[in-house]
Amino acid sequence: MFHARTFNANARREYLYGAASGEDRPLSGLSKNTMPFEIKPIDQETFDAVYTPELTQQLMGFVHPTRERFDLSRRSWAVDPGRDAYFLEVSLINGKDWAFSYLLIQGREFALIESEGHCRYSFVKLSPGFAWRPDEAECLVAQALRVGGVFLDGCYNLPPGFGMNLPNINAVPHAEFIPRKTHKVN
Repeated sequence: MFHARTFNANARREYLYGAASGEDRPLSGLSKNTMPFEIKPIDQETFDAVYTPELTQQLMGFVHPTRERFDLSRRSWAVDPGRDAYFLEVSLINGKDWAFSYLLIQGREFALIESEGHCRYSFVKLSPGFAWRPDEAECLVAQALRVGGVFLDGCYNLPPGFGMNLPNINAVPHAEFIPRKTHKVN
């Protein structure tokens, strides 16, 4: 089933956005300068300045304790220093460990995002500032995902030896935002 969904999703992407560019370059037709976000490793000083204790408190009950579990040595974020925007992967406390979940931080505002399927996302929680302007949060999230892909690494191709040649399988050329689904807990 995974293979069929993967092949279908890749075919739709290629049909809509053109053939794969290959290697670690963005999708064809997109220059690296199209979006202001860039993929960067994060050092402890930047992490502490952005992921503040106040933010940790606001996300309590939604996100696993990131401050204690965050291994900075192997993580990358999508960063736009000009807009003071940071986008990182987080782990939600909803028991869906397969889902890709992200946190957008811009100044004192934040948006907690969860994947609802291929290129489809929903907001789990918005800070008061983003609640009044969700379109801006959607735009920033879409730009970060377009630059970073689902793993926020900017690499859209599968690693050598994976067994399949599925170019751009991890790209997010266009993020669609949908109302949040309710998930049953078994």
